[in-house]
Amino acid sequence: MSASEPGVTYPFRIQVELDGRIDRLSRIRVSDGRNRPLAAADGELQCDLPPGLYPVRVRRGELIADVVLRHGPEAPVDRVIAAPQRRSALPTSDSSTAAHYYREPAQTWSAADTGSGPLSITGAGDDPRLFIFVRASSREAAAGVWVGNGLELCDRDGAILSLFGEEHTQADAADGWLAFSRRLPPGFYRLRWMDPSGSRAIALTLFDDWDTQVYVPFDGHPQVERASILLLNCGVPFDPNSGYAQSTDMGLLGLRQGRDLLPGAMRRELFNGNFRDPMLGLIGAHLLLMAPESSPDNLHIVLDNLRYNLLGDVPDVRALQWRAWQRLGGNRPPQEPFVEPPMLRAGLRAVIDADADLGGLIPADGILSWISRFQRADSAWTTWSPPVQTHAKPRPEHTARPYLLPNNRDVVFLDTVEDFDLSSDSMAPRREVASRNARMEAVFDALRSEAPRMMTGLPGFRVGRPVDGLRRHLDRLDLDSIVTKSLAPAAEATPLGPSLSVALSEDPAAPAEGGAPDWIDSLVKEALDSACRRVLDIDIPALARAANLPRAVIEERIAALRDQPWESTRSPGASSAG
Repeated sequence: MSASEPGVTYPFRIQVELDGRIDRLSRIRVSDGRNRPLAAADGELQCDLPPGLYPVRVRRGELIADVVLRHGPEAPVDRVIAAPQRRSALPTSDSSTAAHYYREPAQTWSAADTGSGPLSITGAGDDPRLFIFVRASSREAAAGVWVGNGLELCDRDGAILSLFGEEHTQADAADGWLAFSRRLPPGFYRLRWMDPSGSRAIALTLFDDWDTQVYVPFDGHPQVERASILLLNCGVPFDPNSGYAQSTDMGLLGLRQGRDLLPGAMRRELFNGNFRDPMLGLIGAHLLLMAPESSPDNLHIVLDNLRYNLLGDVPDVRALQWRAWQRLGGNRPPQEPFVEPPMLRAGLRAVIDADADLGGLIPADGILSWISRFQRADSAWTTWSPPVQTHAKPRPEHTARPYLLPNNRDVVFLDTVEDFDLSSDSMAPRREVASRNARMEAVFDALRSEAPRMMTGLPGFRVGRPVDGLRRHLDRLDLDSIVTKSLAPAAEATPLGPSLSVALSEDPAAPAEGGAPDWIDSLVKEALDSACRRVLDIDIPALARAANLPRAVIEERIAALRDQPWESTRSPGASSAG
């Protein structure tokens, strides 16, 4: 029988491999010449097809690889295709932006303590572990720069726990990676980066029975908003070949881009109710609610597993309940205030929208109210950018953060609007910070050659510019416990790596009374002006939803601005009650 006779078929086999293994996260589809699907499978496809040309598409997350294959009796298709490589903050085997030598340190230190220095907050043996891994795309991209430059780990109130110095971390400046790994009590924490150009912070949560692993890419500075975050059972190390980790990362990108990129195999596992990965469940539930047609049954399976089996009644699960109620109706969740933010921005948006309609979910003086004023929308995480101010000398009423400028080797001092105002506190902390600031200022004045030979507390010690000298001076001033000491080894001609972030433990990051970014006041002024012209009340819920701000923030700014003059087409006495 000739090959051209109808009904004759031959075995057709496609296999997608990643690091020598079949990749079940890759979806294979074979079509005919009119792009009509003939067969599809995950990782490996086998079928019988007649001779011809067949378009084959491999989809993995956001990536697509297309190839046309000739199939016939002399050469039936039996092809192995490499899985597409993704851009990822995770040092996984499928990442195109993480060199292979980052996998081993991530795996090792994700389950072991780094550094021997004490923290102001420590966890017990059964508390969860917070693991933070910062890395460049390669040792060449790092170029010897300290990848933890400007990072701060803060507790729920903003008090700085670690400045990622050598006393708390394990690092390799030559390869371009840094690891922080410690057990801490469950709860809300802040991971913040700042330098003279700005700042960025993300919300982290440590859950009972789960380790939180945070992977931060470095590209000129730590990009905390691009982090990938995993939740693993306590004590389980990072696995660069884990399909769950890679699927979570795909889903995270889809959540940021507004499309479902979760692999089909993982989606089916979610809906079976047998999944054991909380982060995958949180992201999958948000993706399900994002779909044009959501299945209430599938959603309740995921939510019930998250709430009753995995995480409990935590902010991210509560935020999902509010989003499900907004999307699908049903019983309204309990109207209890959120005292800590959800990690995922989709959850924060759901809480803000519900608060706009009902009020009371976001306290006016709470953390969510503060975060919302400076929130950013370019990440899947709850992230914000408190403004940074730069000064030539430390201000006595504020936390002192000397920043070593890499180009001219001089020092500036940074503070943010999140910092605690020491002028409102008792005299003892003010005297302490003033004394510490004065001692630091003496060091840096000496480095600027303003006092080249004499420094209080440093008799007979000549001051110079080399970085090792700077470290010795700070150590002698008893600042070693609060100064990032892990300066990148630098020759005289090379730029210096890290900032010298110095702070008091008292840094509660409470919102300044009456403070708000200019764009919020401009928006509220426009609404007040419009209400004056039309002699109408302000629709506060609509304004809060449009601005993506808590109702209490809008009400606070209306009250603050009503007594201030602004240009209007009507008299200030026109009604604008809200």
